[in-house]
Amino acid sequence: MIEKIWDFFDSAGLMPHGVCFLWREDLVYLHFFSDLAIAGAYLSLPVFLLALVRRKPELKTGGIVPLFALFIFFCALTHMFSMWTLWVPDYLAQGVAKFATAVVSVFTAIMVWPLLPKIAAMPSTQQLMNSNRNLDENREFLNVVLDSVEDGIVACDADGNLKIFNRITRELHGLPAEHLPPEKWAEYYDLYEADGTTPLEMERIPLFRALRGEVVEDAEMVIRPKGCPPRQLLATGRALTDADGQKLGAVVSMHDVTDQRNAEAARELAEEALRRTQRMEAIGQMTGGIAHDFNNL
Repeated sequence: MIEKIWDFFDSAGLMPHGVCFLWREDLVYLHFFSDLAIAGAYLSLPVFLLALVRRKPELKTGGIVPLFALFIFFCALTHMFSMWTLWVPDYLAQGVAKFATAVVSVFTAIMVWPLLPKIAAMPSTQQLMNSNRNLDENREFLNVVLDSVEDGIVACDADGNLKIFNRITRELHGLPAEHLPPEKWAEYYDLYEADGTTPLEMERIPLFRALRGEVVEDAEMVIRPKGCPPRQLLATGRALTDADGQKLGAVVSMHDVTDQRNAEAARELAEEALRRTQRMEAIGQMTGGIAHDFNNL
């Protein structure tokens, strides 16, 4: 029994593959260099695939890419054994390599077919380009719409990063949007309470309140941009959620009531002046009446 096993592994009685070519150098080297080129190309492909997966981790879908790399490596191995057996009749090792390649090949084929619907559903390059173009057009349209609104519109994502900062908002602050945490908003954007002198605390900023889920209605605040007159605002805000109720961020609209407040203040001054004048006239009439009565005595 042991002798039979030994004979199975013994290749002493076998002839190298080169004998089949009658050792014609042109045929031997034709097969050798062909297998060498194929094996070299095959070996480069697994390196490429593994490097691609390393740079693009999202491609690790069920391990199919590493499986392809293993399959290609075994294909290269069979060609290397074809080169080896031209001179060395090591056909058992070649057979084992082919068997391993067959196992990996069949397993890869079985794993690939279920992926066909997913691969077929993937958008083409042209479809992706069209989608990106549509997104750019929609974004541009949204920016134009927001910039045409006469109220300041500002929005942030769930992490507090400012995403929308329309034209009126930029004019009110005299500043563009910056990637700042909420605790820096009041200082950077010169936000104050309605009195115009008390800095607005983070918990009082309308956008931050809306981000926490609070419904903000006509919250009074003042913006005092550097080098510009202060502006009085009424802010209204809401949290933004998706269809599943997941928070996406918050949005606030700011209505400039500076001119209205100035007009109200001027009207109050005028009314106070009128009342003062009327009081003076009444006092004058009373004084004149008293003087007339004294003259008649």
